[in-house]
Amino acid sequence: EMMAAVVLPLMLAYAQQAERPELPGMPSLLGAGVRIFLALVLVVAILVGGAYLMRKLLSRTTIGSAESPVRLIYQQSLGPRRSICLVKVLDKVLVLGVTGTSISPLMTLEGEEAAEIDRRLSQTGPVDILSIFKRVRR
Repeated sequence: EMMAAVVLPLMLAYAQQAERPELPGMPSLLGAGVRIFLALVLVVAILVGGAYLMRKLLSRTTIGSAESPVRLIYQQSLGPRRSICLVKVLDKVLVLGVTGTSISPLMTLEGEEAAEIDRRLSQTGPVDILSIFKRVRR
């Protein structure tokens, strides 16, 4: 559809140009259509390239990189705008309840418990957080 919307006016301009005699000082409709189309392609390419660069630059500064002292290690959705998050802060793991309007600390895991949670999540991936908690709390 989009291609037809671009190509059809160019074809009509070419057909009209073929029927008209050349007038001095009048621009070619086909040439003007091609220039407009190329300018549109250039603008879209600049927008897409800018969005790509912004995403690359912002991804380097987000929380969660390995060298960051604060790292989101797991998030489990509990419903619309409700979730439980595990956030690693230095050598502690904070269990946080997150809603659309607030963040509430639920518990803090330190020492061996925090190391065990971090180790299990890094080895197997976050499959079932409740079973991991049960194993760690034994």
